[in-house]
Amino acid sequence: MFNLNFTIYHLQLTYSDHVDVHNIRVCQNYGPSTDGIDIDSSTNVRVHNCQLACGDDCIVIKSGRDGDGLRVNKISEHIEIDHCQIYSGYGVVIGSEVSAGVRDVYIHDISFGNSDCGFRMKSSQDRGGFVDNVRVENLTMNNVQFPFSWLMSWHNEYNRKVLNDKHDIPDFWLAVADQIPENQKKTKVSNISVKNVTATLSKDYRLPARAFDLKAFPDKPMANIHFSNVKIMAKEFGHIEAIDNLQFDQVTVDVKQANNAINDEFDNR
Repeated sequence: MFNLNFTIYHLQLTYSDHVDVHNIRVCQNYGPSTDGIDIDSSTNVRVHNCQLACGDDCIVIKSGRDGDGLRVNKISEHIEIDHCQIYSGYGVVIGSEVSAGVRDVYIHDISFGNSDCGFRMKSSQDRGGFVDNVRVENLTMNNVQFPFSWLMSWHNEYNRKVLNDKHDIPDFWLAVADQIPENQKKTKVSNISVKNVTATLSKDYRLPARAFDLKAFPDKPMANIHFSNVKIMAKEFGHIEAIDNLQFDQVTVDVKQANNAINDEFDNR
């Protein structure tokens, strides 16, 4: 048995080079898995002056899915995302398909209002690849549930593909189901700089608000993560797990309560 999960991408750039995307508006887009702008296995891309309200990731960087993505092995690099407005949806994202790796990304001057996430990174235990050298600057967030959601063990069951019988399955389905070699699984995240971020909550805000959800693996931790000049209002602090060399400089967090375990399952995680 092979289950396919369908996702709608409004604008997808794949195997592209030197692309400028600007003045794109996506609105009234409330489907369960509806992305805005997807950058996949592409280089020298700039996305700017866009407005997005999505049911899933608003702007997302990927680099191929699992074994098939590793076979193609086209990295996503030299990418800039700036001067955009993010409304509903999961914010600006890297992942979860990063088989060939993502590096040299500059995200800056973005405003978020009432979105589920701000800057998000996600992968799963069965996926490999890496994320390296990402600069994030000058973000303003209001009523964002998860300003920083970086989950390397995100939605593992969704991303795990099991073929009980390969008989009569088309070759392209088999390619999609191909796995990362065991010794290359688990995504490595390193050299992430975040600075000049303000996250606020309105007095009448009723949804969850978790400042940090940063989780990697003890045997493959994130490394060299630096937050500076960051101010976050939140209901709960969240989690920080498996990080080498995490630096906080001038970081202020206002927290109202203990972690609520129900938020650990946000987005079916």
